[in-house]
Amino acid sequence: DANYVLVLTNHPSFESLNINKMVKKMSEPSVLFDPWDLYNREEVESLSGVRYDRFSSKTGHDGLTHN
Repeated sequence: DANYVLVLTNHPSFESLNINKMVKKMSEPSVLFDPWDLYNREEVESLSGVRYDRFSSKTGHDGLTHN
């Protein structure tokens, strides 16, 4: 059981992860940290017991904030 998941790669295979299934296996309270902005914020935050963190809603796939 994990409380915290860090997504530290932007490899395309991570975009297709079943976030709902992963979150259900996590201990609450749980946090998903996605600095690559791979997942839909509203979808993840709609799941019970999980907090979704990322650097910025404007983070590009290079990990930098773009204005």
